[in-house]
Amino acid sequence: MTATDPETVNQPNHADDPTDIEFWKRAWRRADASLGDAANFDLAKWRRVWKNLSRGDADRLDERVTRNRELIDFMVREGLVAEGATALDVGCGSGPFAIPLLERGVRVTALDPSEEMLETLRDAVESRGLPHPDYRAIPFEAIEPDNRYDFALAAYTPAVKDFDGVFALERVARGFCGIVSLADNQIFQLRDYLYREVLGVERVSNGGNALFPFGALFASGRSPNVRFVEERIERARDLDETTATQQAYFAALGYDDDRTQTLIAERLADRAADGVILERFVKRSAFIYWRPSEDR
Repeated sequence: MTATDPETVNQPNHADDPTDIEFWKRAWRRADASLGDAANFDLAKWRRVWKNLSRGDADRLDERVTRNRELIDFMVREGLVAEGATALDVGCGSGPFAIPLLERGVRVTALDPSEEMLETLRDAVESRGLPHPDYRAIPFEAIEPDNRYDFALAAYTPAVKDFDGVFALERVARGFCGIVSLADNQIFQLRDYLYREVLGVERVSNGGNALFPFGALFASGRSPNVRFVEERIERARDLDETTATQQAYFAALGYDDDRTQTLIAERLADRAADGVILERFVKRSAFIYWRPSEDR
């Protein structure tokens, strides 16, 4: 007969209980750790990634703003944000969400640690004749906790890539919080190709999956709502621009040796035709929104 520790008798096992918030914390950490991204975060290196992305963002901004207007209209209909309200756009980038919010008369604070992204947004706002947002070139964790906004939005941003980031939104929201996150990993096909061909790693991009923030919110006692959005995207990207962006991305993860950087350039050149890389995929996203807990 085996002795049993009295401290463990009748203690519930939450390891596989999706109603327990610890389940979602562990699941999200495992998904993120499988990519190596979380362990290698270096803000200076990621700023170089965002600088490269900002060059292409300016060319594609009109298309992204057009796609996002429908979601912003949904936010207005649901009463999440309204004309004259204040909104914090965390990781705003070049403004694919900030611009349609400004068009709706929302007073936007555009927060992004990349000066280049904010400069692209500034030019776009100027060319459209819109009122300028409050530009804040700082990481999300540096924002003053006393600032409160009617609506706090984080869309496709590494600023909200874990449990703590999700609930940090509540500290700056007096109305609603919202997250726009990927619902699957098709958008990362090119990057996953490089993981496989350059690093020999079969990578599954699950860390940013909307399942994790939704599960964490539900298990914590919030009442999250979700709206799914699907877009078919076909885009032609300049080979040199794409190579610079992917090399900066892998360098930010610690793969900055000459051999890896050269292989990235070679493998992308293999996929290009006439100096262009063509991508086709279905982008599935989830907009998760909720009212912050009164116990925050």
